[in-house]
Amino acid sequence: MKEVLPEYYGEGSTTFYDIGASQHNYNIYMNFSKLLGVRGVPLIGIFYNNTLYGVVEGEFPPEAAQEIVEKAIENNGVIILISSGTYLLPRNETKAIEAIENMTKWFLNGEVVGQ
Repeated sequence: MKEVLPEYYGEGSTTFYDIGASQHNYNIYMNFSKLLGVRGVPLIGIFYNNTLYGVVEGEFPPEAAQEIVEKAIENNGVIILISSGTYLLPRNETKAIEAIENMTKWFLNGEVVGQ
């Protein structure tokens, strides 16, 4: 996905945080693990206009990102696609809002190492 997504969406469209090269990134990943139960990599945040619309565990067809964003907007939430299932975190429920805010912060506060 590290190579495929930039090829599909263009250079500068992705940021990669290596959890093996940074304790900080590993700790962020563990936050996702505790919140969502994820265990796999890559863990991908899908943003549009600086807003989180999707979280995907593992590889996926890059063209599916647009559909994820559209469905999330249509349903006013964040779509979560992880090994345990597909979920919608609604942007109008207190616990979901807090989770979305935390995930957004975690995705944006990783540490780029060795690029």
